[in-house]
Amino acid sequence: MRRGHPAGFTLLEMLVVTVVMGLLFVMLAGGVSFGMRGWSRQDSGADRLAAEVETEAALRRLLVTAQSTKDNRLAGVAKAAFSGLADRVLFVGSAKLDDDRRRDIEIAIGVDSQRRLMLRWRILRSPGCSPTDPMREEVLTPAVTALHVRYWGGDAAPGWHPVWSANTPPALIGLTIVPIRGKPWTEIMIHPLAAQNDHDTN
Repeated sequence: MRRGHPAGFTLLEMLVVTVVMGLLFVMLAGGVSFGMRGWSRQDSGADRLAAEVETEAALRRLLVTAQSTKDNRLAGVAKAAFSGLADRVLFVGSAKLDDDRRRDIEIAIGVDSQRRLMLRWRILRSPGCSPTDPMREEVLTPAVTALHVRYWGGDAAPGWHPVWSANTPPALIGLTIVPIRGKPWTEIMIHPLAAQNDHDTN
């Protein structure tokens, strides 16, 4: 007469099940970790793209308003309406402020010692009218190694120039932002309206 097989699992069977469960857990954990890393990279990539789009829009809004001292409103106020170097730019532009009025403003854009792309601006007031307006600061984008700027002279000074100082803005301004991490942003090309108007009247 045969003996019946004892009920339950043997020690060997329990060990096999434990090993298989452990392997499945390791595979699942690896998959989840990989997925989370991929999600994090995608999320940070979307954040970088949003920062690029927002910064470019701000630069376009400002630089397109770069003015010429041929404008009577700026007579005697600014010696040079546009003064640009290879890593920063200072110019006279205009913007609609909190009071919903468009004002002439002095604008400076460059990278500070804390590696931030900064916007510095103040309302441009006529001499003798009122005290000089204080300079205000805003961060356009953090974690920036450098800002490279170049200037296209148009018909008056054909070709690209590393510096520009004149009563009128250049025909074209090219800006390249170099972040601390990652590749340089695509060069931003901006055509100031005053340069277009000067070209049309010549």
